[in-house]
Amino acid sequence: MIFITVGTTDFPFARIDRFVSRITKEFPKEKIVYQSKTSKLRSANNLKIYKELKYPNFLKHIKEARVIITHGGPATIFLSLTNSGSKPLVIPRKELLKEHVSDHQVEYAKYLKKRGYVKVVLDLESLNETLEYINNPSRNHKKNSRYPERERLVKKLSQYINS
Repeated sequence: MIFITVGTTDFPFARIDRFVSRITKEFPKEKIVYQSKTSKLRSANNLKIYKELKYPNFLKHIKEARVIITHGGPATIFLSLTNSGSKPLVIPRKELLKEHVSDHQVEYAKYLKKRGYVKVVLDLESLNETLEYINNPSRNHKKNSRYPERERLVKKLSQYINS
């Protein structure tokens, strides 16, 4: 299952809708769960769309997903890293495209990419590379493996969140 989540902000994220439309065609036999408050897409065939997910269901999808694709929200990335064991694919929202109020998601995603925690796609023109990433789980998604400094990152983020 591919789990795509882009948060519950009211900012539209049309780029990701186009991406979701494409991957439902590229992976017709795979279940795709898409959580987006602003999506104009409709559930069909292999695609199930939710405006919001309650926390237990959200975690369930993260734990069951073969691939996690997310916006650059720190909480979502943190939950993906601490509950799935796979490296999430992050497509951060951009201020220039009016997807958010600033580029904080871009900066955070770059920070985590530099340390090897996430795969980042800044623009979907590199869609073929992204599809390859999704299509090759043995190379890109090492379930239950440890990533460099993962425990340290989780500890620091937990301390920050709890402070």
